[in-house]
Amino acid sequence: MVEPTDNLMLEHMKAIRASQTRTEEDIRDIKLRLASLEQGQADGYGTHTRQ
Repeated sequence: MVEPTDNLMLEHMKAIRASQTRTEEDIRDIKLRLASLEQGQADGYGTHTRQ
């Protein structure tokens, strides 16, 4: 049988892993949004230089 402290550690580790997963997803979303902004800026810059 697993000791209560082991269960507590496993629960904490699961919570940390879940938080890490959410953070990774947030960072992925932020990178995509930043890339979109950068592309929009590059497109706008190209438009102004062609005038």
